[in-house]
Amino acid sequence: MAPTQQGPAARYLEQLQEQLYLQLEPAERLVEDHWRTHGEQMRAEIAKKILDQMKAHRRQFLSEIGEGKADAFDEFDYEKFQAEWQARVPTKYEDPNLYALLCKMAEQIDKAAREWEMTIPRRPLLGTLRLGQVNACAIPVPDSDECIIAFNKGMFGFMNLMAKIVVQAFPVKDRHAISFSTAREDVDRQLETNPVVRERFVDLINAYILYGDPHRSEQYLLEEPYATFTNFLRDSGELFVLGHEYGHVINGDLEKGDKVKSLLGHVSYERVVQNWSQEFGADLKGLQLMLTAMREHKVDLSLSYWGGDFFFSCVDVLCRALSLVRTGREELPPGDSHPPPRTRRTALRAACAMLAGEERAEPAVQLANEVVYIFDRLWEMCRPFYARLHREGAALAGLWNPERGAPPIPQRSGIHEPAVEEIIEALGRLTTGLREEALPPEQQAPLLARVDEDAALVLHGLAVEEKEVRDACRQLVKMLLTDAVEQHLPWVRYAVTTSGRTAPLHEVEGVSNIHGMLAKVL
Repeated sequence: MAPTQQGPAARYLEQLQEQLYLQLEPAERLVEDHWRTHGEQMRAEIAKKILDQMKAHRRQFLSEIGEGKADAFDEFDYEKFQAEWQARVPTKYEDPNLYALLCKMAEQIDKAAREWEMTIPRRPLLGTLRLGQVNACAIPVPDSDECIIAFNKGMFGFMNLMAKIVVQAFPVKDRHAISFSTAREDVDRQLETNPVVRERFVDLINAYILYGDPHRSEQYLLEEPYATFTNFLRDSGELFVLGHEYGHVINGDLEKGDKVKSLLGHVSYERVVQNWSQEFGADLKGLQLMLTAMREHKVDLSLSYWGGDFFFSCVDVLCRALSLVRTGREELPPGDSHPPPRTRRTALRAACAMLAGEERAEPAVQLANEVVYIFDRLWEMCRPFYARLHREGAALAGLWNPERGAPPIPQRSGIHEPAVEEIIEALGRLTTGLREEALPPEQQAPLLARVDEDAALVLHGLAVEEKEVRDACRQLVKMLLTDAVEQHLPWVRYAVTTSGRTAPLHEVEGVSNIHGMLAKVL
């Protein structure tokens, strides 16, 4: 049921959702119809049953650790909640549970933005579309100053279920102290002796890429303390995703970005495409907002930060699985305007150290590394299955079909406002005299080998395909390695990333004092 009164953004979103629904294959439309007609009552019944089980598990756990007092969660009335949000969804195609989640997170992001004295000039309408890509996109509303932030259908459900899988890979050390082992030998043993984790990993990816709905996978509850840690990981990741999109709004990227005519199947619409520098800038804002919002959980930096890394791993493993089934190769999706997830992860870790201080950030990055390790191990174990799906000609869900899915991004060529030498010289001037020692030649080689993978972190992202830029990146890194210790390189990369242009680095918009930052950390 859609609300009786809709603004321009809600009307336009429903129009797009309606058009995408009408171009579904007959079998897909039958499933969609059944889900909308009968699914509401079914979801309510399932959710209430799960909620009752969760309350019982939580009461038992609180009793075991000596906390017998009921809390707000124990008093939660799902039926009242469902009725309230069913009346508030902006379109008839939105799930009230997901929309309630988005609105709750938006309130947390708003509060965090006020703490940072960030101005949100206009609040976008949040919704879902069959985008056929893992990331969200900004859609201007025609003949209006309103905007829609559309998330790919199923993305938050996928993150929720993947968070359950990841935390199950950490063996419990002390159930009552909520303590886990992050030692890799313990994680390996857990994955090798507990096939359920691997099975659920494959089941979830299959549900999303082959059937278009992560909830087609097994639904289950976790015992404590896994349930609590799942909440930390999921909430952190989801807040980062929403904070990133709000970062674009705060930074004014929706006005600065290119407006591109795009297609979702036969549905034509206009979307805003940001360049890589804008994406990195939105990641920084998203991190600030997410870390601030996570204070409500009263957890340390490690359990606040890890969700950002987790999100990039979700994107990475989905891209790998989609590409392997579709092409037989593990490649990034063609035409995606976002930087590669592993490149964004490197920059985000540098940003975390910049915001929280290197000493506080170190254990947070260590925990995030273990999350990456779990994803890598699970993918290593399950990769042959997806290679076999390609050989057998398995079909991806219509959601991911490039003919009907991801809107085309214009191919960019040429260097955007180049002056490569000016950037190199500016960095050289800033860093002269600030180094402690040179990096030995034998330690330079592995770093230089990584330059091709994340060259865009050093120069403007739109020019990453040009050979001249790659050569310049290598030249820059070589220069830095001659008088820099290895641990400082990510900071320099991040400083250049935030510039995105060739202005003097100490005057770059969005970073108040690059020179001071470098002087402090190098």
